[in-house]
Amino acid sequence: MCKNLNKGRSTLFVWVRDGHFPQPIRVGKKTLGWTTKQYQSWLESKEAANHE
Repeated sequence: MCKNLNKGRSTLFVWVRDGHFPQPIRVGKKTLGWTTKQYQSWLESKEAANHE
């Protein structure tokens, strides 16, 4: 995810904290991540906002 957005992990978690990025889900005992659907929905919402 970080590579796709060209952002670091800390930036993503700041965005989550501030409500600008979806909440991650637990995918392992110590691992958090996002589903492809969450990411795609977020991108689509950003694209729609840019076209308004």
